[in-house]
Amino acid sequence: MAAPRVDRTGRAAGWSRGGGACRGSGASDRERAVLALTEAVTLVREGHVPDEVYEEASRHFSPQELANLILAMVSINAWNRIGISTRMGPAPA
Repeated sequence: MAAPRVDRTGRAAGWSRGGGACRGSGASDRERAVLALTEAVTLVREGHVPDEVYEEASRHFSPQELANLILAMVSINAWNRIGISTRMGPAPA
């Protein structure tokens, strides 16, 4: 039996270990920019999206792409908060 492979999605979970821009993660600059923006949007209650995070993302994405990404981020965060606050969990297998 072959050892399970770690795909790029699995590695993304640890992208920020070591200061937020883990160069060894295999992620591109564009991917790291969207991961940093996602983290900043998710944690926005702690302040605001830092200028440097938004500026880095805007170097890799058009204004329309940024709008679409942020809409997706806040939609996913909203569904997560609904699920957490209502004690929802995955359906039993």
